[in-house]
Amino acid sequence: MNKLAKQNLKSHESDRAPASLKLAGDTLSIIGSVHFDNANATYNEGKKILGSIAAPIITIDLAELTQSHTVLVAVIVQWIRNLASTQRIHLDNVPAKMKSIIQASRLEEIL
Repeated sequence: MNKLAKQNLKSHESDRAPASLKLAGDTLSIIGSVHFDNANATYNEGKKILGSIAAPIITIDLAELTQSHTVLVAVIVQWIRNLASTQRIHLDNVPAKMKSIIQASRLEEIL
C-alpha cells in the first residue's frame, strides 16, 4: 500500500471515531468534526453525558468544532428529544454555516 493510500485509510478510520465531547459543569463542548461516519457514535456518547446533567439549561459549546455537517443539527435535535421536559439546550459559538442550516430548517425556536 502506498503512502497516500495509508494516509487516506488513517483519515477514514479516524472519521469513524466520535468527535470528542467534554463536559465542564453544565456545558458540553464538541471538539473535532461531526459527520455522517461518526454521527451515531457522537449521538450515543452525548446522550449518555446529557442524561447525567440535571441543570434546566445545558450549554453546548461549538467553539472547538473543526468541521460541521448538517448531520450535527440532527444529532442536537435528537439530544433535545431525550432531555427532561424541564430542560433545554442553549448553543454557544455556533459557526455561520450551521446558523444558516438552523435558519433554513426553521429550528431557531428549539435551538
